[in-house]
Amino acid sequence: MENLKKALIGGKGSAESAMIACVQLCKASTYITREDNVVSFLVAEVLNELKALLFNPAKPFQSSQGVPIVDLMTDCFVASFRINFRNNQHFEVCFQVDSPAVFQLSLVKGLYRIAKEKSLRWWPKIDVLYFKANQLRVMFQASIKKVTAAEFLGSKSSHHRPSVIKLRDRKKEDEYSNYQREVELLLWLVKLFNADPMLALHNPERVGHEIQASSMQFMDGLVLLAMSDNIPQVSVEAAETLICLHSSDNVELWNPEAPIATFWEISSHVIYTLAEKCQGARVSNQLEKMKWLQHLLKKRIQFIKRHKEQAAIGTHISVCVDALSKLEAIFLMSLWSSEQDIVLLAMECFALMNEEAHLVMTLDGGSQIHPAPLNIAYYRFGNESQKVTTGRTALQKRIMAILRQVNIGTPGNMEAWDLTLNRWQKLTQALTNYPFKEFPPIESSKISAVRRADSGIYCSLPNELLEIYISEWTNMTGFLCSLGGINAEAFSGFVCIH
Repeated sequence: MENLKKALIGGKGSAESAMIACVQLCKASTYITREDNVVSFLVAEVLNELKALLFNPAKPFQSSQGVPIVDLMTDCFVASFRINFRNNQHFEVCFQVDSPAVFQLSLVKGLYRIAKEKSLRWWPKIDVLYFKANQLRVMFQASIKKVTAAEFLGSKSSHHRPSVIKLRDRKKEDEYSNYQREVELLLWLVKLFNADPMLALHNPERVGHEIQASSMQFMDGLVLLAMSDNIPQVSVEAAETLICLHSSDNVELWNPEAPIATFWEISSHVIYTLAEKCQGARVSNQLEKMKWLQHLLKKRIQFIKRHKEQAAIGTHISVCVDALSKLEAIFLMSLWSSEQDIVLLAMECFALMNEEAHLVMTLDGGSQIHPAPLNIAYYRFGNESQKVTTGRTALQKRIMAILRQVNIGTPGNMEAWDLTLNRWQKLTQALTNYPFKEFPPIESSKISAVRRADSGIYCSLPNELLEIYISEWTNMTGFLCSLGGINAEAFSGFVCIH
């Protein structure tokens, strides 16, 4: 140990080798029971020097042997925490927003390991660090700003003058490396919050409205990441964390002073934002994003059932109605999709909307927050989705039969009808003028097969993709005709033939 201690403060090569040895020794000492642990007393002599070398913001450690420095720093942090979690002043620098990303990353990866690894009985638990939750949230918001700013600058780089591009190219490698590090930090932060939501929601010294504002800001950050197509791995993890935070136990932490009213406000805001982002033909991975909405609806129903007596508190705020209207619109528009899995999922989601609305109506003595989900026609979608179908054509016929029973206009179904009509008109023009008319965009996973062309220029499509457009046009035609009853009042001056 004396030789290791001398080597730590010696030359570059010997210091790095000694550092690796000390970290491994510290790590090994944590697996020995406290009663028999002589090693922990030995490593305590070098632990402070080790942390001072690895976690020095004025002189970040650079490996000359190709050692993964983040892994080394993570091992050091975890070992130090398990040896003596109170002696961690050297790691305070990692919580600072302006500290090097490698410091923050090693800290977050270490916290994740502490939260997820099966704990030995003498190891301190992650709950002793819950008081750091606010600093982690600040780090999370700062990292989101850095990543989104980098993406914005990257998207505008093609518009710079050649001289500016040349100047930027000199820094391109460093900028990309920093961006990748920030994305990795975001990923591990989101994984950490998913592993232990208390690190995201712990607010012991705040009053109710402050806790609610903090929860709303945190949820907004997750929604932004979930809908980002540029960082798919972070997107999926953020969506899973949103679903996790909608578990009943976690919802009650959004604002312990008013959990039910806060649930309706924040959850409806999340649902509305996600549904709005899912609307439109350019959305990528539509099926996956609709599954996220489905899981959120299931979690909402679980929470309502837990609070049967008071679940209707706060349901009449505008964002709650807006969220349900947006869901109605997105699920209706999914019914004419050329992908059968999307159609079936939309039908299942209608059943969940009905279940939630009926629960709230029953608990609130007969009132209802939104008439659309209670329509018996929508309820039938859930039953139809469970039946074995003979094909897409048969499924569409059953859907059209159900839609013909809907004759009351709501903000949701009116929006779905108008947007569908707009797309149907564009697609009709493209098909009737094929191949001289530009086609409207479709889901990103398919549009890669299309050779883009400006309007009026020859635009030939592969046969498979052309069939998808024709199938979509056929489904939209049936959809508009079947749901046309909601516009009966608007066209009452005309003779309507059905």
